[in-house]
Amino acid sequence: MMLLSMLLGCFHHYDERMTAGHIAVKEIILSCESDDAASCKVMGAAAAGTATRIVWDDQYYWLTAAHVCNLSSGMGVTAARAVTVTSGGDGAKSEISRLTYNTEKDLCIMPARPGPARAIAKREPDLGSPVSIIAYPGGEFSNNILPIYDGRFSGHSGNRCLTTIPVAGGSSGAGVLDDRDQVVGVVSAVMRSFNHYTITVCLGDLQDFLSKAAPQAQSAEAEAVQTDR
Repeated sequence: MMLLSMLLGCFHHYDERMTAGHIAVKEIILSCESDDAASCKVMGAAAAGTATRIVWDDQYYWLTAAHVCNLSSGMGVTAARAVTVTSGGDGAKSEISRLTYNTEKDLCIMPARPGPARAIAKREPDLGSPVSIIAYPGGEFSNNILPIYDGRFSGHSGNRCLTTIPVAGGSSGAGVLDDRDQVVGVVSAVMRSFNHYTITVCLGDLQDFLSKAAPQAQSAEAEAVQTDR
């Protein structure tokens, strides 16, 4: 575990851009009547957002919002088609084969290659403490840029958390980072009339999701299709 922490520190020092990626979704497989690919029902989509490469239980994932994955209701695993994550820094493209998600929590993870990654924080930020995201609002992505947006942690509103980080369409799914650069939430929505009122998934829901979704993602075969659980 100490070695992993050292490696994460080296990755962060080397190229912080590679911890974030741009996700583009064109098609998702919803269900298949048989093993024949021609029997699969495919949903056309035109979704885009931001993903954060994380490490959880020594496994690497791209983390984003479920509404970026553009799936049906519930929690489960679905096969993916025409879903791509392009990482910052090196511009490497990953063709995603499956998605594990929970639409109620608005969270989604996808297998990722090992590389610079964020750890999940163990505690929530203090009220008023600095938070930030790396995001691609408007879908404006270049692997040469490091688009960091800052704000403050503003607390809870119902089952969601609030920050004053400015966001716009395309920022969805970005990991919210505390002052130790660890993930404390995920961008979920924004007030239309004021783009500094940003609604995020809270840390507790993120930890709960990962504790259930990560084993499911590891055990599911790439062809598994389960859109409602």
